[in-house]
Amino acid sequence: MSSRQETQPTQPATLYSIRPLEEKDIAATANLLNKELGLIPGREKGLKARLLSSGNLLLIAENSNKEIVGFTGAYIGPREEVLKFFAAEQYELAAEVVTSAVAAMLRSLVVHHDYRKCGLGQELHARRMEWLRERGAEQIVGIAWERADVGALIANIVVESGMKMVRRVPRGEGAEIGRAHV
Repeated sequence: MSSRQETQPTQPATLYSIRPLEEKDIAATANLLNKELGLIPGREKGLKARLLSSGNLLLIAENSNKEIVGFTGAYIGPREEVLKFFAAEQYELAAEVVTSAVAAMLRSLVVHHDYRKCGLGQELHARRMEWLRERGAEQIVGIAWERADVGALIANIVVESGMKMVRRVPRGEGAEIGRAHV
């Protein structure tokens, strides 16, 4: 039996705010990601590198106690740079899917388990899509990893936003590459 049980959100959706990630938020954000996605060594270093590099959007959601309860990211840049986000075994497929000169890559979308099903994930996703469109993304791609606990939620958010799942990628528990032209 799983130690994590399905729960209703403990906080109403109106008790969180969304803002850009700042350097002071990196440790707490890494903690959220490690708690919800599993421990990955060097996550803080990776977040800091993304924060300092151009073309990245990093947003956090915090509750009324200033605890970080959500995170999302995106990258926009030349096609060649977007393709670098894909692992070697996915590169050929990604090269077929990413066809625009200025493309964007959706990165993580993570919501603390106590804040799921209250609209926070949808709001984080909507904000990153808006940010990418404002910056001239001609095409937006992303990889949605299937996970039993959140896979359906993420898939619904992505499809409801107008993205189309274009291909299943055989890796680990499975993934799909999604694409939207804007």
